[in-house]
Amino acid sequence: METAVLFFKNWIITAFVFYLISNFSYLLGQRRMGGMLIVAGVAANIAALIGRGYIEGTWYPSLMVEKLFMLPSLMAVTVLFLFGRGKIVEGRLALAPFALCCGITMLLPIEAPLPWAKYQTISAALFFLTEALSFALLVVAGVLAFACLVSSPNVEVSYSRMILWGFVVYTLCQISGAIWAYLGWSYPFSWSTRHLTSASLWCLYAAFIHAHFIGIHPRLKAACAAFGIIPFMYMMYHHQIIGLLKMLSARIT
Repeated sequence: METAVLFFKNWIITAFVFYLISNFSYLLGQRRMGGMLIVAGVAANIAALIGRGYIEGTWYPSLMVEKLFMLPSLMAVTVLFLFGRGKIVEGRLALAPFALCCGITMLLPIEAPLPWAKYQTISAALFFLTEALSFALLVVAGVLAFACLVSSPNVEVSYSRMILWGFVVYTLCQISGAIWAYLGWSYPFSWSTRHLTSASLWCLYAAFIHAHFIGIHPRLKAACAAFGIIPFMYMMYHHQIIGLLKMLSARIT
């Protein structure tokens, strides 16, 4: 168990070193070097996740696709995709949420506890994977939309397409999540905070896509896309946010 944790820790730190240097490379205009470093970081990130999923002779898929540790690699792939498509402005803007995501993930505890039996299903692994990918796409889209509001770069087409694909992946997330909930808890949906937040975000982006096709003012669309970052950040990091608020409350009292 200690060996697995040490393996994961070493490789995840290696990945974040590559990610950090790649950000500086891109900011200095060294796109080729930045791309190579991101690829190396993604490889190290995947190696860390594979090691994390192996505990005492058994593979646990849900640990291998742990969304918060997998998220930096998906953000990195999004950055590579934008630069690879020649979207230089969009790629540079995407570096900001990528760096923030890496910074937050580095503060998370490394230990990998044994998952409950309810987490050891393919639907659970698919849920975490699609949730992290949709987060990467929709948060980058929100940052591009925010940039559209404050400085008006010509990125409307890029963030609209990213939201469309993010919505498709997030729909798959809802379906796999419902299957997992049914198999694990005997119901596909509950009126819990987690389920309601997830369903509300799906409705928000469904409304955005409808607005795109009926000719809503571009700045209003950009504002809606940028606003989506806030609930998405809460949904992904709600355990950490609640823990931080509890710690601050305890210190105050």
